[in-house]
Amino acid sequence: MTEITVGNLKGGVGKTTTAVLTALGLAAEAEAGDSDDKTLLVSADPQQSALKWAHVAGEDWPWDRVNVVAWTDHRTLGRQIESARGEYAHIVVDTPPSRTRVTRASLEAKTLEAALTATGNLIVTTSPSAIDLAEIADTFEVAEAVDAIRPVYTSVLVVRVLWSTKSATEAPAVLVEDFGYPVMQSRISAREPIAQAFGTAPALTGPFAGYADALTEIHARHDQQEA
Repeated sequence: MTEITVGNLKGGVGKTTTAVLTALGLAAEAEAGDSDDKTLLVSADPQQSALKWAHVAGEDWPWDRVNVVAWTDHRTLGRQIESARGEYAHIVVDTPPSRTRVTRASLEAKTLEAALTATGNLIVTTSPSAIDLAEIADTFEVAEAVDAIRPVYTSVLVVRVLWSTKSATEAPAVLVEDFGYPVMQSRISAREPIAQAFGTAPALTGPFAGYADALTEIHARHDQQEA
């Protein structure tokens, strides 16, 4: 069973896109393997962006393989995820960004904390921009607090990468050397089809292939955890 929280208390860093495409990738893997495994995509953001995405996609969304629910109350999120485990092989949680000053008491931080307590796995999305890298610490603070209670496996997925730029090569080094954060080998290119993917259900090929690579890493990490 794969359970993933996609989070960053900084907004505008590709969380929902990553959560949606990860869920679609898991569904495509199940279909290719002739498996009945179903994926639950939890839209834990009060804006319900992931749920809106699926509804806009309409008939193109693989509803028989990926169900989407809006569970936005941090007080019940853990119990809701627990109750879903018997029905779904995979659970992906899209968490909200902070819309005010980030504190551990904020609703967004509490939602992230509840999701991590339930899933134990965090993918932090960030662009390679200096300001996004600098503000990632708030998210790791929440993850570290949960990790003190139960193990949380955390890694950073760098998105919106322009390969010809200095930041494309420097961002992973900054995350590892300056902050000590684990970084995924996969990186997501800054591509227009990704930016315009809302309301679609694309295969993880072509411009979306970076997400397939990231999913392969997620599976490898899961296997290591299970070993």
